[in-house]
Amino acid sequence: MTSPHGNPIERQLQDQLTGVWQSPDGELIHIKKFENRLLIGFLEFDEKRGQYVAINSEAVLTTNENRTFVFFRIPGESDEFFFFVVSNFTDGIITLRRPDPEVFRQGVKTGTISGKIVDRNLYGNSYQRARLDADEDSFFKFLKEKGLDNCFAKDSEITYRKLEHPQRGSEVRD
Repeated sequence: MTSPHGNPIERQLQDQLTGVWQSPDGELIHIKKFENRLLIGFLEFDEKRGQYVAINSEAVLTTNENRTFVFFRIPGESDEFFFFVVSNFTDGIITLRRPDPEVFRQGVKTGTISGKIVDRNLYGNSYQRARLDADEDSFFKFLKEKGLDNCFAKDSEITYRKLEHPQRGSEVRD
């Protein structure tokens, strides 16, 4: 997707997202609000170099018909935004669903959503995916026609929990 779609979320919600979040498998991501943008940082292991590499991305959260979406991109690497639907956002918990790649590939192949099929290689595995260039109305029309649960399968959910930091001046003592 070449741009985020939907209405930007309120600043108060952006503030709730700042901090360190952890996935069930221990992956940590750090979210920081910077110049009215949400920046996300995390570590990824680079097998070729045998070391961890910091990955920085930019996120935009939007809403459409009472649904929240996360669009993110890695500045300098691509102008493309990737997206998730937020299935749960409560105090200290956010659950995201990944898009079902086959639904979007078929949508592009049949012409029901604008985009193109691109060949990719990730960790030595080749695959095809849909690169969407649909306008906002067409994107949300496609989601509505296909059904959100078909476009973002429940079994693709990943839940992050916000880690709380001790108050300053209240160090842990033995």
